[in-house]
Amino acid sequence: MAMQFRNVVVFGDSLSDIGIMAKTGMGKFAKKIGQMTVNPTGRYSDCRNWTDHMYEAATGRSLVAGDVAATISASKQHQSYSAVSKCDAGADSANWFRYANYAMGGACGGTPYATSKRIALSTMKDEVTAFKKDFGKGINGKGERFLFIVWFGANDLYTAGLPPTQMGSVAIKIASKRRNEIAALVGPQYAKFVFANLGMPLSAARYQEKFDRQQQKSRAAEPKHSSEGYARRT
Repeated sequence: MAMQFRNVVVFGDSLSDIGIMAKTGMGKFAKKIGQMTVNPTGRYSDCRNWTDHMYEAATGRSLVAGDVAATISASKQHQSYSAVSKCDAGADSANWFRYANYAMGGACGGTPYATSKRIALSTMKDEVTAFKKDFGKGINGKGERFLFIVWFGANDLYTAGLPPTQMGSVAIKIASKRRNEIAALVGPQYAKFVFANLGMPLSAARYQEKFDRQQQKSRAAEPKHSSEGYARRT
């Protein structure tokens, strides 16, 4: 039998953002200087992102309308955990659930290593803190099942200032800490988690390029032997 959740909460970065970063002062500044590109509804996509498809599959409706203002208004209802984040699951009103998406473009799983990134980027801790403030404010979901979906891209790994071989342990440590914090809030028996995209840093393009350059330098530093000299020695 399928498990029914009354609450679905998303934490993440630009992969899942439905317009939060774009309306912040930092987001507006980043757009102005060409460091951030979003569509008119604030999504880092040419139209929908995966959370929009999830919402459509669950409700039979779409947050993304033909009108930009309508899309922004509909999305705003689900940018925090509140009474207005409630939605019906299709035609069956008994299967209602609340959907809240705290994802913010550029957010990191942990605290960034560089000072500039600590100033410009938020973290998963910030998103969890926002949820904790909203939880129980106006509504109280205690005693209801929660599904928490956590999907960060590479930012949480590449801003930690550690060798790629150590990044995996950083991701696991952060994920475990935030998971325990959230579970303690809503009740361990009511909290289920899905963590996505905690990939292998060693296979990422950023590190692969470094490895390629290192290999090229190593080959260039190798002693050269002429074919003539080799022939005389043999």
